[in-house]
Amino acid sequence: GEYERVGGGETRYADVRIVAAANIDLPRLAEEGKFRADLLD
Repeated sequence: GEYERVGGGETRYADVRIVAAANIDLPRLAEEGKFRADLLD
């Protein structure tokens, strides 16, 4: 993606992936509307 620093005018590019873990049932919470389903992909 691309981003600009706060106060900067230069566009920067980054290719990143974030890995996270949780000890709760996220698909169930998404069904209940308590967690964003699009974050499960």
